[in-house]
Amino acid sequence: SIVGVGAAVVVAALGIWRRPNHDRRIVMWITIGLASYTIIAVTLLAVTVAGIRSDLRLGNQAAHDGFALLKQGEFDSAQSSFAESARRFAAADDAFAKPWAQLTRVVPIVNQYRHAGDELSGAAAEATRVTDVQLRRIDFNTLEVSNGQIDLDSVRALEEPMRNLKNALENLDLALDSSRSPWLIDRLRVKVDDLSEEISKQRDLGAKAIRALQLAPDILGAEGKRVYFVMFTTPSEARGQGGFMGNYAELTIDNGHIEMSSFGRHSDLTEAAGDGIVITGPEDWLARYGPYGFQTGPGQSFDPLAWSNITMSPNFPATAQVIAELYPQSGGQEIDGVINLDVFALQELVRFVGPLEVDGAPAPLTGDNTAEFLLRGQYFITDLSSRVDMLQRVAEKTMNKLLTTTPPDPIEIGKAFAPLVEQRRVMMWAKNPDEQAMVEDAQFDAALLPNLGNSDGIAVTVNNGSANKIDSFLERDYSYDVVIDPAGNLTGTLTLTLTNAAPGEGYPGYVISNSIGRPDGTSRLLLTLFTPSDAVSVTKDGMPMAVSVGQEAGLSTYFQVIDIPSEQSTTIVYTLTNTVPPGPYELTVDQQPLTIPEKWHLNVDDQR
Repeated sequence: SIVGVGAAVVVAALGIWRRPNHDRRIVMWITIGLASYTIIAVTLLAVTVAGIRSDLRLGNQAAHDGFALLKQGEFDSAQSSFAESARRFAAADDAFAKPWAQLTRVVPIVNQYRHAGDELSGAAAEATRVTDVQLRRIDFNTLEVSNGQIDLDSVRALEEPMRNLKNALENLDLALDSSRSPWLIDRLRVKVDDLSEEISKQRDLGAKAIRALQLAPDILGAEGKRVYFVMFTTPSEARGQGGFMGNYAELTIDNGHIEMSSFGRHSDLTEAAGDGIVITGPEDWLARYGPYGFQTGPGQSFDPLAWSNITMSPNFPATAQVIAELYPQSGGQEIDGVINLDVFALQELVRFVGPLEVDGAPAPLTGDNTAEFLLRGQYFITDLSSRVDMLQRVAEKTMNKLLTTTPPDPIEIGKAFAPLVEQRRVMMWAKNPDEQAMVEDAQFDAALLPNLGNSDGIAVTVNNGSANKIDSFLERDYSYDVVIDPAGNLTGTLTLTLTNAAPGEGYPGYVISNSIGRPDGTSRLLLTLFTPSDAVSVTKDGMPMAVSVGQEAGLSTYFQVIDIPSEQSTTIVYTLTNTVPPGPYELTVDQQPLTIPEKWHLNVDDQR
């Protein structure tokens, strides 16, 4: 601005010099007056901005910290950050409101910056103040389950402050839009755009939270009893969903009162199932897994393999729909949803209610040893009747204690379960379409490679084919090397190294023996690759290998049976081809939640 004023003064002076003396004096004094006003106004604004620079920087940082803490579930700390942000932005807003800071309103260009600073500091002060106030109003402890009861009015009461939070963010976003100007320098424009992007994410989260709060009373039985089928799975015997369903429970909720109305084993459901069971869909699920016990219909006997193999698919929403049809025909009630908890999820619940004294366990179970005991330790119990009920005992005692004793902090439970949801160890499906949409928004649904669009995707699953509990020893090391030529043609080399670290002796036969007549410690895996790409070749340990090709969930499937002797490895290599759209290459990977996590290595050579 000073350079611009100086140039204008030079040009004006040259023009004035050529005028008559009287005119020159008048114009000169006017010019000097305007120049002096501009310089004084710009100087005062510069002094004002210099004085509040620290407030603007620290207010911005505190707001970003608050957003990050909200994502982590640290609501008290987030509230403190927003309170600090509001204080800093309010101080800046007060400074912009001073009379001397308003002098640049008539100075072109400079006024754009003053306006942006004034608008942003005022809107940010108000938005962060409202956020601070509303976070003080939100008490998630009211969501605690006390003696099996959750207060539905407390759930409903959370909607208003959440809506106020969302409105405050919308107002801040509007202020950001009004502050934009082509005169702003890139550095300030980038900061405005970054903040706008962060606010957009938070607004989406807020909208989803409000929708969840609107649906929560119905999910919790406000309009009548709800029944949910709860699966307890163990990855010691691998299934595509993660693990074998050894036990199940019915979770019944009526007007906020929660109870586990029944517990049982998968074999109980098989015994209760009669002839003539009908399962109508999903069609692609039945087409793929029908041979494993689901080719049922009028006049046919129920196949006892069905409940043992119910978790073969990695596409949980489809499996849950099958359960919703199958369970009422197996002695159960009509259900409103399905929940999956594996042993690692159960271990986190034990962490909140333990330690647990469980008959048959050599030591109290805690948040550190429960999974290991259920995956391996329990199989050293020689009394078969004690061992087969062990998962049920742990699950039943944990859930009863969770519902009848001092309730754990719901925020802490949420923070503990967040990574388990990401790992696909906690899943949920709801029969009601609106509630299922909410489940999908929260990414609880564990659908198989959802919403790929034109992007690339891979899921690799193994199902136990040897009727043992050997898969807690399975190690998986996967790599995907991608080359994309200038025309967008993709060639991918997917290398799967599977290591069976199980010993050939030292464990009970129930763990390491098998039903396929192979030496103890042998692992038979039903291996499937799910991908939108085409597999043009497959090799096993360097030799060509035939695979069975199919379809599931809109993806191509490549299936083969692999035997791996004790303490040995095998390597499967797929050559994949596809065409990718313009833009950055994107790959989505769904990992199967077994005992030992998958290791992935990705290398991309995009020549476009």
